Amino acid sequence: MIMFDISKRTSEERTEDIIRGQVMTIKNQSRRIDDLENYKKKADEVIANLQAEKNILKHENNGLKTALKFQMTGDK
Repeated sequence: MIMFDISKRTSEERTEDIIRGQVMTIKNQSRRIDDLENYKKKADEVIANLQAEKNILKHENNGLKTALKFQMTGDK
């Protein structure tokens, strides 16, 4: 990192440095927002898959309960 003697810099140069720093901050925050949005999309997909699997297992469980009931009672 280059160190500058701030007293030797003009007001315009200091203002440009401040603006450059703010632009870098905005770009970093934008990149972080994009990363979080992508993570949310992936998390939403995982949640949807788990909910679908839950529904399948629930349906299979009900079928097994019914089959067990018939087996225990001798009903056909």
